[in-house]
Order: sequence, then structure tokens, then C-alpha cells
Amino acid sequence: MIIGKPRRLKEGALHDWIVKLSERSYRTIVLIYLGSVIFFAIIYFALSWVMPPEGPVPDVHSSPIYGFLNSLFFSTITATSVGYGEFEPHGFSKVIASIQSFLSLLLAAIFVTKPISTKQEQALFTMHRLAFDNTFSSLREGMYIVRRDFETVLAEAEKRGSISEVTWQRLETTYRHMQVLIEDVSKMLSSEGGLYKIDKHREILLLEAVERTLDRLDSMFEAFDIREIDWRGQKEPMKRLVKLLHATKKTTERWKRKSPNRLPENFLDIEKKIAELEKEVGKKI
Repeated sequence: MIIGKPRRLKEGALHDWIVKLSERSYRTIVLIYLGSVIFFAIIYFALSWVMPPEGPVPDVHSSPIYGFLNSLFFSTITATSVGYGEFEPHGFSKVIASIQSFLSLLLAAIFVTKPISTKQEQALFTMHRLAFDNTFSSLREGMYIVRRDFETVLAEAEKRGSISEVTWQRLETTYRHMQVLIEDVSKMLSSEGGLYKIDKHREILLLEAVERTLDRLDSMFEAFDIREIDWRGQKEPMKRLVKLLHATKKTTERWKRKSPNRLPENFLDIEKKIAELEKEVGKKI
């Protein structure tokens, strides 16, 4: 197990290096390719100069310039896998030629597949953006429906001075609906590897939707207290309400900490409203 950990780290480093290389421009990849050809040509020339039996180019001492040009030629045919056969690697130069051949094929593969990967990334970005926009719209629409449900309950309380058993059950369902929406906000914003991030305007709109919904919930409780409706004594709705407030508080804290647009001041109203609701419920969430 201990031996396997460094191997996984190396594989991860190689993967990251290939990904970063594939993100470079065509011009950069071509320059890296040409630079590697010159770099290996220098290695071949140095090896042929210092250790002639190990080098691929003979007689470099008799004409250094001609010897370097031959080294550059050998590096080029190795990189392009042409292999005319005029020069052959010997000894340690075989290892160097193998390394150059592998790196050159890797660079060529990245260069050839880059248009395909670019189109795939564009398609994924478009799909992610459309899915994100759909989720964003669904969340705001869902919050609106929740507020309408609260208003319906509030209207019944104002008209009758009490709440029917059926309405309490509907209210419990509304709490559950709101909790699901709040948790969906957390899921939407937690996609760190996502290609598309929420922009500032949409995030502000989403924050306002949550704040307005909490405000409507607080107004409903105030109306209950004025009409002496014992909403705290409703066991099942209260359990669901506590879970809702817990999820809202947890999501808000995480949202504020990881807000992609850094909008800490926009969370103040939500945090204040949560504190007020905690006091209304009479239980620390």
C-alpha cells in the first residue's frame, strides 16, 4: 500500500501536465515541438562529441557545424518518425531517442486532437449553461410558489382566525418543498468542477428570492401570534420547520463562504431573518 501511493501521485502529475499542455494555444504547442527538436539535437551533438561510440552522429570533431546540423537532422527525423536510416542511435543515444520519440508523438497527438477537444468543451459548456439556467429558473419559480402557499395559509388565518388540519398538512408539505429548494441551491453552487459559474446578477436575484421567502414565512408567524394560533404546538409541521431552518442556515453559511462573486453584504438580510426565525421558533438551530 505504501509503495502504491507515490505511483498514484506520479500518475496524477502526468495527467495534470498533459491537461495543462492541451490547454495551450496551437502556437505554443508548435514552439514547444520545435524547441524539443533543437533541445534533443544539442543532446545528440554533445553525446557524439564527448562519447563518440554512444552518439548517433559520427565525425563531429572534424566539422562541428556540420556535426550539429547532422544532429539536428537526426533529431528531426526521430521527432517525425521518418527514419531515413542515414544515422542510427548507438548505446545511450537509443534511450534518448526513445524519450524524444515518445514526447514528439504525444505533442503531435495533442496538436491533432485539440480541435475535437475544443469543440467538445464548447458543447459541454453550452449544455452546462443551459442546465444551469434551467435550474436557476426552477429555483426562483419554486420560491415564488412557496411564497404563494404561505400567502394562502395567511389568508385563511386572517379570514377564519384559525387553521384547518388539512392546511397544516399542506403547510408541512410547503416546508418540505422549500427545504428541497434550499438544498438544491447548495448543490448548484457546490459544483466546483463545473464549466459554468453563476454570475453576479443571477446570484443577487437568487439571494433576494431566498430572503423574500424567509420574510414571508416570518410574516405568517407574526400573523399567527396576533390571532393566537398555536403554530408552535403543531408537532409534525414544527419538526419539518426545524429541519427547514437548519438546512437554510447551513446552506447560507456555505454559500457565503464559497460565493463565486464574493457578496458577503448580500447575506446579511438572510442571516438576520434566520436569527429572527430561530427566536420565533424558540429553538437554537
